Amino acid sequence: MKIRSDKIIYIILSILALLVAGCWATADLGGTSWQLTAYGPADAPLEAEAPASMQFDDNGRLSGLTGCNAFYGNYRVDDGRISLRDNELAFTVRDCGGDSPEGMQDAFFRAWLPGMGDYSQTDDGLQLALDEGQQMAVYVPAD
Repeated sequence: MKIRSDKIIYIILSILALLVAGCWATADLGGTSWQLTAYGPADAPLEAEAPASMQFDDNGRLSGLTGCNAFYGNYRVDDGRISLRDNELAFTVRDCGGDSPEGMQDAFFRAWLPGMGDYSQTDDGLQLALDEGQQMAVYVPAD
C-alpha cells in the first residue's frame, strides 16, 4: 500500500498544530470568570465603579470588559505569570468619556492590561500585578 505524500504532509501538519496548541498552558486560570472590585496604584487602589469582568478559557483565550469596552486575546500562564501572545490585546473602540467611571477604568486597562505579569489566585479572588507591581487589579469570582 502506497501513502500519498500530500496525506503524509497533512498528518504531520495536523500533529504539529495539536502540539503548538497544547503549548499555551492555562494552569489554574482556565475556565474561570472574574468581576472587578478594585484597580489602580498598588498602594492606593480605587474601588471599581463600573461593571468590569475577565474570563480565562481553557483553550488559552482571554476576554472581558473594562467597564466600557470589550477586550480579547490569547494568554499563557507560567510560574505565576500571565503573558499574552504577541503581548497584545484587542479592544473595542466605544467612547465612554474620560471623566466617567467607565472611561477612567477603560483608560487604566488599555494602558496596563497588555503588560500583564504576576498574579495570585485564591478561592476568594484574583489579583493581577501590572506595571511590575506598581499597578493592580483585584477580582472576585463571577457568579
